[in-house]
Amino acid sequence: RAPGSLEALPHLLDLPGANIRVAGAPCAKNPAKAGEEIAKAVGLTPGRCPVGLIFSGISEGRDDQLLRVLHKRLPGTPFFGGLTSGDHDAGMDRPEFWVNWQYAGGVLSNSAARLAMIDLPPDAKTGFGFEHGWCPVGPLARVTKAKGGRVFEVDGVRALDYYKQFFGAAASKEVLLRSIQRHGFALHLEGAHKGKTLLKLPVRIDFKKGWIDYYPPEDLHGRSVQLIAATRSGVVGGAREAARRALAALDGRKPSLVIAVSCCTRGRFLNSRLNAEMDAAREVFGRTVPLFGFYSGGELFPFLSRHA
Repeated sequence: RAPGSLEALPHLLDLPGANIRVAGAPCAKNPAKAGEEIAKAVGLTPGRCPVGLIFSGISEGRDDQLLRVLHKRLPGTPFFGGLTSGDHDAGMDRPEFWVNWQYAGGVLSNSAARLAMIDLPPDAKTGFGFEHGWCPVGPLARVTKAKGGRVFEVDGVRALDYYKQFFGAAASKEVLLRSIQRHGFALHLEGAHKGKTLLKLPVRIDFKKGWIDYYPPEDLHGRSVQLIAATRSGVVGGAREAARRALAALDGRKPSLVIAVSCCTRGRFLNSRLNAEMDAAREVFGRTVPLFGFYSGGELFPFLSRHA
């Protein structure tokens, strides 16, 4: 099918009174163009309660360009989903992590973006929640030199040396490689989302030049960040808090279905206690409510817990 064209697909989810439209487009080379094609194909239906479920192959992390276009062309629609990835356990510094496959309209692709636009009845309610649960371990700092997601200096100190202040100046290369992904940055937001933070995960280190790449990449120069650490209790607590926010947005109504997308790095931290994150969510929603989802290479989610 042509990029952005609608597809007549059988749906395994029965939503009485809902209308589902599915469209996709190649995304890797031009995420913004993919957003334009997808938005044009699905459009908006007046008087409905829209929800967009979006899935895309993990790439250079420019999916924010795709989302920016979708928000502009389909205003008022919350978008939720995630990025497919390959071998989660390999870690983001290994090539096999980035090789992924997904179904894309009858063919396999490792770079397509797919959107299922669901028009729910006007009386339907949806709730969203997100929380990373990582704990602050460092002071508020400023990125003083960066190009995109590649950080060269933090508070005037080489990025690698900034970490060594916490790990110790004599920390070996092996220690840093093994531990650094547990210590990301909380990116403090401004404007309408002031007070909220996004997790930026270190995925690549240059030990000679001292820079660190962060994912998902965006322009970090001049931004306020804070060193944070992942613990099992924090990760599980984050899942529980996200579930509470989503449930509160339903104003007392019991959910009929829960969709969860969680970062693959969280799965690596939980290891043998992989079920703990979902068990925490079930404690909030109730164990009779169907819950499904997947571990992703990155999550796409709305900041607001309900429709604006």
